[in-house]
Formats: sequence, C-alpha cells, structure tokens
Amino acid sequence: MPKPATPKLTWSAEQTSYGLFLQHETLLQGNSAAWFEWLATHTSFSFQGKHGSLHLQKETRPRGKEGYWYARAAADLSPPDKHV
Repeated sequence: MPKPATPKLTWSAEQTSYGLFLQHETLLQGNSAAWFEWLATHTSFSFQGKHGSLHLQKETRPRGKEGYWYARAAADLSPPDKHV
C-alpha cells in the first residue's frame, strides 16, 4: 500500500510567501491563523527551502502538553535530533 503524500511547506514566488502544498495543490498560506491551527492538528510535514529540505515531526514528551517539533535533513534516515 503506498504511503500518503506528505504536505510540504514551500516558497511561492507567485504569492511571495510560504505556502503549504499537497501534490501541487495549495492547502494554506504559511503566515496565517489557519497555519497555526493546521500545525496543532498534524504531526509531520516537509519543508523545501533555498538550500535544502527538511522533514519535521512532532513528538510528545512527558514535559510538554503540545509536543515538540524535531527536524532532520530529508536524505538523513537517522532519528531526529534537532529540536525546533
């Protein structure tokens, strides 16, 4: 069974801001109230920047109700070790 597509936060030159895309379809703009609402209900997404890409994953820890976001380079298969 194929993995579901991962939403990707990418720069949109057309809209001169970051946008969240899923298979080339704009889900929402990155600097909006909807963005923060989306983050609260999701646990992972990818980021495509000028100098590379990251995969971000939200993990719960005993000392945090909201959880913590961790990032790793998209090509890196080791466990996430950077707290965002």
